[in-house]
Amino acid sequence: MKYTYSILPPLRKGESELHRDIVRLQSETNIRWGKVPDHHKYYWSTALLYRNFLLDFFQTHPDWKKTSQPDGADYCNFDQHSRLKNHLVSYPIQNFHLKHMMAEILSNNMYLPFTIIYNLKNRDDPLKACHGRKIKHLKRKSAVHNRRWFWKPTKGGGGRGIVVEHLTPLLDSITSKPRQQAQSGIFQQEIPDLLLFQNRKFELRYYVVLYKLSAHTTCLSSAIYNYPHAIIAKQDFDPTSHDRNKIITNRSFLSGKDRRNLVYQATLKDFPLKDTQAFQPVVMKALVDTTRQIVGYLNSHFNPTQSPPQYEVIALDFMIDKEYHPWLVEINRNPCVKIEKDMPDIKTLKKNFYHRLIDILIHGFYRHSNSNFVPVFPPSDWTAVS
Repeated sequence: MKYTYSILPPLRKGESELHRDIVRLQSETNIRWGKVPDHHKYYWSTALLYRNFLLDFFQTHPDWKKTSQPDGADYCNFDQHSRLKNHLVSYPIQNFHLKHMMAEILSNNMYLPFTIIYNLKNRDDPLKACHGRKIKHLKRKSAVHNRRWFWKPTKGGGGRGIVVEHLTPLLDSITSKPRQQAQSGIFQQEIPDLLLFQNRKFELRYYVVLYKLSAHTTCLSSAIYNYPHAIIAKQDFDPTSHDRNKIITNRSFLSGKDRRNLVYQATLKDFPLKDTQAFQPVVMKALVDTTRQIVGYLNSHFNPTQSPPQYEVIALDFMIDKEYHPWLVEINRNPCVKIEKDMPDIKTLKKNFYHRLIDILIHGFYRHSNSNFVPVFPPSDWTAVS
């Protein structure tokens, strides 16, 4: 039996059009989405977030048939389509997208760098240190070792708003701002003696799938994609420099010329073999431990009443020091799916990941067409987390 799927138009929409689409989606699915946050409004359904990957998959897969619909959809059956969403609408996963809340949830995670949480909702006593350490102790320790700290505002995506300074002046600068100019965020101690890639800072990005597809389970499951890619800083690292191009790993700092002449992404095969053999096992342990902690939190806050089948892709970003200890620097709820500006190996990695994800989850869900569907993630490419 062949099924059909709805691919919505590209993302060139105004505010009113997006609002109408969201209202229409609500009426068709009977899912109460509530107010969609501004920074998530473009990701309110699978068809928008993975549009290009879905198109490519459906056009080449024999079990999917293209249709001509008056609304311009390529593959369309809203009754079926509405049953499987990208976002975990019944889980409080938004908390992991907000840096200060993520730090609170993972405050005892051994892979989180020394962190101080600044939550404006508790403005009278806003500072809270992770790992059970006293802020005064952290100040003294930072002064002795002359260690720098990063201020990471909760709303500062793409490297925006990051400030690097020693702890005391940084705390004074951020916490003394007037209420109308202030925002929540985290102070995070700089990780010393980092492992570098061609003398530049890097972070390893791993994709994690969170899902609940069976109507008879109230628990969230997860699987880690075993193949990461590295995101590399633009310039050689200098531990004394405040230059963002040297200390921040983010593609938003790259110009067109940089993308033509610079290696700014890499896969594990591009690293020295001795390094990958040393850090891969400990990073995978960090991934499993952290994913288990995330799933445990979400399951403890989950309301299973009439939950639809759903899933979410997140990315966990790690830095590694020269002792091969992994450090969790970010949980990204909406990892970038655009591949136009990726390097060739990363394009291939992302295509492989999303095609396999679509085949296992979406195609598998419709192929079985029953409420007891349990996806099977091949252990050669995935690590299941129970």
